[in-house]
Order: sequence, then C-alpha cells, then structure tokens
Amino acid sequence: MAHEHPSSAGAPNAPIPRVTTAELIERLERAREAAQGAPCVIAFDADGTIWRGDVGVDLFEAFLADDAVRPAAARALEALAREVGLPHDSSPVAIARALYASWEKDLTPKCPEDKTFAMMAWIYAGLTEAEMHAYARDVLEKAGIAARIRPEVRELVAWARRTGVEVLVASASPRAPVIEGVVHLEIPASSVFALTPKIEDGVLQPELTGVFVYADGKATAVKQNRPGAVVLAGFGDSAYDAALLRLGVVPVAIGPGPGLVRAAPSIPGLVELAT
Repeated sequence: MAHEHPSSAGAPNAPIPRVTTAELIERLERAREAAQGAPCVIAFDADGTIWRGDVGVDLFEAFLADDAVRPAAARALEALAREVGLPHDSSPVAIARALYASWEKDLTPKCPEDKTFAMMAWIYAGLTEAEMHAYARDVLEKAGIAARIRPEVRELVAWARRTGVEVLVASASPRAPVIEGVVHLEIPASSVFALTPKIEDGVLQPELTGVFVYADGKATAVKQNRPGAVVLAGFGDSAYDAALLRLGVVPVAIGPGPGLVRAAPSIPGLVELAT
C-alpha cells in the first residue's frame, strides 16, 4: 500500500538531497565493489515506488465493484467488523468499504491499519490461486500497470540484471497483484515478499501466512529470505518503508510522501531519486 494515513500529514522537514539515476548507479557500483563478491541485492517497495498508484487498491476496488466476495471472506468481514465495532449486518461489499473507510478517512480509525491491510489481502478468500492471479492480471492490464512503471526503476532494474544484482520487492499489498505487476520488469515471483493469504487445497483462506510484510516487516522479509546478502539500496516512498530503506548501503526515496520526509533524519544518507 502506498498512500499514508491522514494522521501522517503535516509540515515537512528540509528537502532530501536529490540524485539522478546515473549518479545513483555510480553509488551502487561503488557499494557493489565494496561487497567484495558477496551476494548483492536491491530491495524495492512496490506501490508508489516501482509504479505510480497502488495495485492493492486497484484490485480491492475492482473486486468490490464486481461484488465478487465469496462466503468464507464474507464471514471473516462480519467477524472483523464486529471486533472493531463497525456495523456488521450489511452486505459483504458494504462491510469491506466501511472497514477501509474507517482507516482511510478517520484520524482515529476503528479498524486499525494492520487489520485493514490484512483484510485487503484475505478478502479474496474462496478463489483458487490460479483464479486470483488471473483476476489480478486482468485488473492490472485494464489499469495500465506497464505504463505506470517509473522509467528510472526500469533503468535501475536493467543495471541490476547486467551486474548480477538480484532485485527484491517487499510490499504490504497482496502478493498476487504485486507479482503480476513486476512481471513487466521480469522479476520472478520468488523475489516478491508481500501479504500472502493461507492456501488450503489450492483455495485462498481468510487469514495470512508468513511474515506480515508491513512497515518494519518489509525489512524482516528481506533479511529472512536473503540472509547474508548485501542490500546495496533500499527504495521506498512512505514512512512505512523506513526500515527497508535503512537496510540499504544507499537508502533511496522515490516520490516521498510527507511521512517519509519527516522520517528522513532517522535514515542516515537518504537521497531522493530525481524522477
């Protein structure tokens, strides 16, 4: 998820120093040489960073517009609404919209941020894994995801591929749309860490499994899945990405939101990529 909660708004700090793509690649080359042959990676947040917009929201809005919520997810939505004190006796789509609106619009949301993001990943419960990916692929094609990928990111990924540096993606969006988005950069599913519904007998369940790839969990996912790798750079656009950015020898903001600008003093060496 890319956009920040209303409570993150406020007066920004001093501007983050800016670098061009060429200048950044020079820094990454120096960091790669300093790694002395150790495995190297660069790690991106997805929404707002690799591409403009948010594929988790794209998919969520399309799914609700299609009134496609299955019974297993409907029961879980009712239970979550009851838990957080929101009305739970309306349609599944209405409940989902109320849960999301609570987080997006209220300064003190009834549905906490982590539960909202989790709900936006498990709401597809009842679909098979193949159905989920096909649906995500169709939604993102209609949303023009390939054209939304930042050209600077394409250049960085091309550099990484030429130099044997692995490109990782850590996102708080559901895993399927992130995978279907980064396929346009030829990044394999094995390099994507995102919110992942549990699967039983090939069918998505209304609960998540694995690392909760949200906020500091993005850095956790990278460290757990690539132990010993040198993170040459971490890339992000929001305060949720601060821990991921700190992993990088070179921490890089792309289109930073106000929360990340305010967090900049806590991220030594942070630069902003000129886009």
